[in-house]
Amino acid sequence: MMKFPLFITNFKSYPQATGAAAVELVRAHEVVAKEFPDISVVCSVSAYDIAACNDVADSVIIAAQHTDTNPKKTSSSVGFQLPVLAKNSGAQMTILNHSAHRLDSETIVAHVQSAQEVGFSVVLCAESVDEVRQFTAYNPDAIAYEPPELIGSSDTSVSRSQPDIIKKAVDAAGNIPLLVGAGVSTAEDITIAMQLGAQGFLVASVVVKAENPEEKLRELIKKDSR
Repeated sequence: MMKFPLFITNFKSYPQATGAAAVELVRAHEVVAKEFPDISVVCSVSAYDIAACNDVADSVIIAAQHTDTNPKKTSSSVGFQLPVLAKNSGAQMTILNHSAHRLDSETIVAHVQSAQEVGFSVVLCAESVDEVRQFTAYNPDAIAYEPPELIGSSDTSVSRSQPDIIKKAVDAAGNIPLLVGAGVSTAEDITIAMQLGAQGFLVASVVVKAENPEEKLRELIKKDSR
């Protein structure tokens, strides 16, 4: 079951995090997740890797990087990433509206409802404080605030460059937990965000491309950073 703090590594489609490499990366997350049982460690993996990654996941939560709405409401639909199929493969949650897979408002509402109908937790990504405020009406389980200009940055994080806006985003989210992403690369980034009211983080390349992903993840979520 998802609990907070919530720490998500988005595997995206990096070669270091797909196929057999994805399974090994989940194993690394498993080691750290067992060391910190009071948090949720999530691996957001390609649809093609959900089943294989779930086979080695115990303490780690497997998330789909995206799920769709079934347009026909029948089993004859083709080519859609349906929540029920992701769930059957072992996923427990989905991430929607990531900056690399943006959706319009009507589609977001439909996708959130479709995911929640099968019991999925939903993390909904927002690019601005206004979107955070808007997305609370869609009732996701968490909102991930990621200024798009900082995504992928290893030099500038939202925590260090825009700490005031994190507090505004937390306030805009109200009772919905807010996660922070975009340029998060150090334990200090996590500390700042948590002190401002965030309840987790969303990272990708800083862990996936690390020389030692297990050690990098451990560094980010060590106890004195929370």
